Amino acid sequence: ALFTCQEMAGKPLKHQHDRWLQQLHGDIGSILLLLFLYTLQGIPMGLAASVPLILQEKNIGYAEQAVFSLVTWPFSLKLLWAPIVDSLYSPRFGRRKSWLIPVQLAIGTVMIGVGYCITDLLG
Repeated sequence: ALFTCQEMAGKPLKHQHDRWLQQLHGDIGSILLLLFLYTLQGIPMGLAASVPLILQEKNIGYAEQAVFSLVTWPFSLKLLWAPIVDSLYSPRFGRRKSWLIPVQLAIGTVMIGVGYCITDLLG
């Protein structure tokens, strides 16, 4: 908790709000980076959910649509590969950022690349 009950008792809300902002001031960069990375993480999941609708609209067969469902396997198998990924890290970046930032950058790069040729891929 940011404040105890004794600290909050009898102090005006403006003072409490200012103190809360002072405590967060050093963490704003980390909070914004976390927000950005979680947003990037959600984009592929949203696309994976919407691509079957596009495939159906293009009269793609059910067999091909079933093959596309395999793209969710990395997320399903997260419990198996997460301990390995978490054990390999750079002390300079930290335990999470060592794999999170490169993976998110790779996902973003692939999505930008595929965005340029999506019409050719869908036929």
